[in-house]
Amino acid sequence: MILLCQTQSNGIDWFKIIEMLIPVLVAILAFWFGLRRLKKETSILVQRKKLDTTIESYQECWKLLRYMTPTENRDSILRFEKNKNETQWFARLENGQLFLDELTAVFYEKGYGLFYSKDIKEKLFEYRSILYGLLLKEKGKQEVQLTNENMINRMSQLYDELNNILKEKLSETAN
Repeated sequence: MILLCQTQSNGIDWFKIIEMLIPVLVAILAFWFGLRRLKKETSILVQRKKLDTTIESYQECWKLLRYMTPTENRDSILRFEKNKNETQWFARLENGQLFLDELTAVFYEKGYGLFYSKDIKEKLFEYRSILYGLLLKEKGKQEVQLTNENMINRMSQLYDELNNILKEKLSETAN
């Protein structure tokens, strides 16, 4: 009671000051908690976008396998013919060029190369190097017979390795 009389006699009403500060403090706390929530939501959205883009990048890389497969299809670079006891391998260079064009588009133009792991990049670019060598050597031809068994085996092996890596990466991101 004595304090109240003293504060009022000095002209300062502490209750009114505290009464005015309460809404300000509530507003500051609401802002602070809102900011924390916004940061958390933004972080979740960024992580989700990164995951979605990573999955898209793996799917685009998966599409490239149709060129690399040793199983013949209309897009495959390698094709074979069996004659009695012998298998002859051929490279469709037009499909090889399409592969190189699509690899460039996927890796650089779409920017998915940023999301590929080192092992995926190594496999893609080793295959590209083999193919590019063939295209330079056999310029202007649509199809050539392949006689280097090590090269044929390595191209098939790169396909298998990349296929397995992509399956693993896609299953990891799905979980």
